[in-house]
Amino acid sequence: MTKEEVLVLLDKTLPKGSGGAVVLATCDGHRPHARAMGLVRDGFHFYFGTARCTGKGRDIAACPEVEIVALLPLDKNVGQLRIAGRAVAVKGKPLHEAWARAEGYDVTFYMKGGLDDPEFAVFRIEVEKALLMPPGTMNEEELPPAWFKR
Repeated sequence: MTKEEVLVLLDKTLPKGSGGAVVLATCDGHRPHARAMGLVRDGFHFYFGTARCTGKGRDIAACPEVEIVALLPLDKNVGQLRIAGRAVAVKGKPLHEAWARAEGYDVTFYMKGGLDDPEFAVFRIEVEKALLMPPGTMNEEELPPAWFKR
């Protein structure tokens, strides 16, 4: 698929700027941990938020290598996008506010200090490998790493 075709597919199944559900895998050094969570996408850039004191936050502090799996439902078929890379904390209240709006919930429910809580963090995934299986196929293809560079 071309870059434009992949973006169209993602716009239909994991809309830009909205909180889509994915599975995030982290590792504590001994065991992998997978959990469902929200993800915000901006083109080929992926963000998620969590508290540093959660299992996710502790795992990322110990080993920032992560992988996400997003299901891509389209019509009666389902594909998947797998993104492996490094979780890097990003700073800046405007980005945190944009993430919270996209997720559609009040961060103060989870974090007493809201977006200003020092435990709250938004992470960007620095993509090292991306594999796409378009809906209706069983063929997984690696996407060019250059698509994910900032």
